[in-house]
Amino acid sequence: MGHARTTLLLIAGFAVLALGPAAWAQTEILGYKLDGSVEFGGRAYIDRPSEKASAKFEEYRDIPEGIFLEGLDLRLSTKDDRYLFEFKAKEAGEEDQNFLLRSSRLGFYEFEFEWDQIPHIYSTTGRLLATEASRGVFILPSPRPVLGAHNLAPRLDEIGIRWDTARLSLSLTPTPEWDLKAEYIRIGKDGDRPIGMSFGSPGGPSMEILEPIDQTIHDVRLSASLARETWQLQFTYTLSLFENGLNAVVSDNPTAAADGAFAATATGGTSTPSRGRIALAPDNIAHTWTLAGGVNLPLRTRVNSSLSYSWRLQNQDFLPHTTNPV
Repeated sequence: MGHARTTLLLIAGFAVLALGPAAWAQTEILGYKLDGSVEFGGRAYIDRPSEKASAKFEEYRDIPEGIFLEGLDLRLSTKDDRYLFEFKAKEAGEEDQNFLLRSSRLGFYEFEFEWDQIPHIYSTTGRLLATEASRGVFILPSPRPVLGAHNLAPRLDEIGIRWDTARLSLSLTPTPEWDLKAEYIRIGKDGDRPIGMSFGSPGGPSMEILEPIDQTIHDVRLSASLARETWQLQFTYTLSLFENGLNAVVSDNPTAAADGAFAATATGGTSTPSRGRIALAPDNIAHTWTLAGGVNLPLRTRVNSSLSYSWRLQNQDFLPHTTNPV
């Protein structure tokens, strides 16, 4: 019955979306053609999805109630379409909005700037007894509560992350034989996602907490292509830079409020720490060079070849082996 109810909500939501009017117009301004379209509508729920169902219903999108802009497309061009300026917007004002600005001259250049947002909801019903004293540091009450208390922990806000992506690109065709392109992409990731934390040696207690996400990715791509009648050659360079705002996540042990001393065993030894720690992805950088080409040979034969070399670097300090001082 719950599955059928969710399906009904989905159909109702998209039915309202389909009723949104779309308008197109074209006019002339100072010798330029201006045309575009806009699509908007209103959305209302017959019945909101349950808290559990809403996490899946809006896993990668934002579907609020009220008036919304589905799409906007504005184009300004010369009468011969040699020059073009274009602006597009989709789901403006929502968590999954997208904007695109494009300018081009036919056969010479094309410039684009794009801003895109993608949410990813993991849960809307999560519970956590620990409190986040600072980013990535989770503290449990003292004395430690019984394990059953974790099932009655306070509800968390929506658990999820969002990717904010900015993209700049410029393509040039100075001659019919040459094609040059430069692109820069910046991806910012922010939010939280579930992660399991284990304490002590294998077989010890474990707890699910939140991994803090504060990551930035920079990608730079440069390419040059030369095309002749019987052969073609392309060179590409890619720089990828990853930055993590945090190097570890720390949590109190739900079964031990004090650090236990080391005890020797037949297999080496063990101890019980009062806190656990997990290293997060380190900052790193990667360079990649690629050379590719092809040549036409007699007897309807063609030979293609490519050579790629990557250089990846990471020099972040290792975390200490344990948080237990004894």
